[in-house]
Amino acid sequence: MVMKRPASMAIGGTMVLLLCVFPVSRLELSIPDASSLPSRMESRQAAEQLQYDLGQKNISTIDMVIGGSRNN
Repeated sequence: MVMKRPASMAIGGTMVLLLCVFPVSRLELSIPDASSLPSRMESRQAAEQLQYDLGQKNISTIDMVIGGSRNN
């Protein structure tokens, strides 16, 4: 069936892939912080207070793990 109609199958397959990609086109990626928590949670209130006190309102932390080997 596919070999008899390669052009129409290619167009159909492309349409299916485009339909699968459509919801992802509006995806917004960000680093989660305390603002994703409900405002009544103590952890969010503490994080907001720390940001206010330290003056770091628009800074997010990113933890990095760097591995290596010692060659002695």
